[in-house]
Amino acid sequence: MARQVIQVLNISVLLHNPFHVIFLIGILLIIEIAAGITGYVLRADVNDLVNTGLTQTIGQYNDSEHGGVTKAWDNLQMKLECCGVTNSSDYTKAGKEVPPSCGSFESTLIGIVFACCLGRAIKREHSYA
Repeated sequence: MARQVIQVLNISVLLHNPFHVIFLIGILLIIEIAAGITGYVLRADVNDLVNTGLTQTIGQYNDSEHGGVTKAWDNLQMKLECCGVTNSSDYTKAGKEVPPSCGSFESTLIGIVFACCLGRAIKREHSYA
């Protein structure tokens, strides 16, 4: 019995028949489309879930029993050049001091604005309207 189950699940046997290959690719395509639609439909829920989770961890920043949270926030803020979930007031709302990893990122803001303007100019130049 176990040998028969293994033979049924043996992918290499299935791949010898072109119909099976096309069928497997079709199934994978349907799964990918379903995942994409689900992600699009639930994008607001995912955004809320992430924001809620991140906001809760700000309350654990600099707690001795949550050292990993402090390291994670410091790394995240330095790499993304941001502060808190929305801004530095997230820390003051949680009763925490704004950490040093929330440095001044004004030059980055100018870079983002420039990149957005450049992106719009490129899009406008290559539009087929």
